[in-house]
Amino acid sequence: MDLHNQRMQKYLKDVCTRHHEVLLQNRGIWLPKVDAAGGGKWNLGNLLHVTSKYNPELDMDVNQTISPSVPRHATLKLKNGGAVWVQTMNTKDASDNFNQLLFNHAQILVGAQFARKNININLDPVLDDDFSVDICTDPLSGTVVGASGYVFMRKYLWLDSIAVLDSAQRFGVGTAMIERLKSIASTRGKDVLCYGLEEVCAWYEKLGFEHSGTFPQEPW
Repeated sequence: MDLHNQRMQKYLKDVCTRHHEVLLQNRGIWLPKVDAAGGGKWNLGNLLHVTSKYNPELDMDVNQTISPSVPRHATLKLKNGGAVWVQTMNTKDASDNFNQLLFNHAQILVGAQFARKNININLDPVLDDDFSVDICTDPLSGTVVGASGYVFMRKYLWLDSIAVLDSAQRFGVGTAMIERLKSIASTRGKDVLCYGLEEVCAWYEKLGFEHSGTFPQEPW
């Protein structure tokens, strides 16, 4: 490789790093220290502070597509006998599949729910970092009642955020969303990985999740 190409590759890498740094700072997350034991590498798992060590299983999957066996538009049955509509969106899809208005309402819901916990979480990664979002709506009113943002890692589906509208809680919307995510992950041969706030850990355990000893909680 000649000197010109080497310089161009370094320039593009630096630009990409600065771009990610701005995005992460806007989300309240800072770039991690490089793990010397990991060969000077860092990946999505480090950026999300899942672990301070480099773990190749937490690399971002180059394939962010959902299996065709999981419909992108579906009806989710709820435990009270009701139902909600769910739509999966990603900005890499055809433009006619990305409903900006619906996304904006989901963005407001997620941001507001986490702000109550003094946590800066939103759906910006769907716009900037190739994450996907499942948005649930009431089939009668069209109101957004739930949303979840996620991304495929090499081994896992990382659940970045999930929120349910106050008036729709206790009806099984969150459970239906999690079960759908487990199906999406399963069809790609992956497990679901997420952070769980202390007050909802019992709920996750009821849905089959286990505390991970592999990825201890890191300070933010």
